[in-house]
Amino acid sequence: MVDGEGNGRVVGTLLNTEQQPHAVTSAIVKSDGTPVTTAVLVDVIRLPPHEPVHLADEPPVAVTADDLTVGSFVELTLDVTDGELVQMLVPVEARKGPYANVDVIAVSDGIAHRPQEIV
Repeated sequence: MVDGEGNGRVVGTLLNTEQQPHAVTSAIVKSDGTPVTTAVLVDVIRLPPHEPVHLADEPPVAVTADDLTVGSFVELTLDVTDGELVQMLVPVEARKGPYANVDVIAVSDGIAHRPQEIV
């Protein structure tokens, strides 16, 4: 989801279908028109077995969205515990409708901030 001001946040639901817990330790966003962007995780995202994890409710996965276009698709790669990479194509959505109340996080110098925290 992007806010139109260069800030984005990965939203969606993840489900660990294995018996052991896992965690997302990093994320990368890649688009045809933009260089690879390392998303910033505010904290590790825990993935307990067989429980849905809603990313809008978890520590944010923030990404610089200056070159991301609403309606396009990006390749999202999640680095899960033990170095397993999970890749998926995800749509870029605007911060409206079901995403209107999701906090947007800005990335400045590789650190995630709520927009009012950027100096």
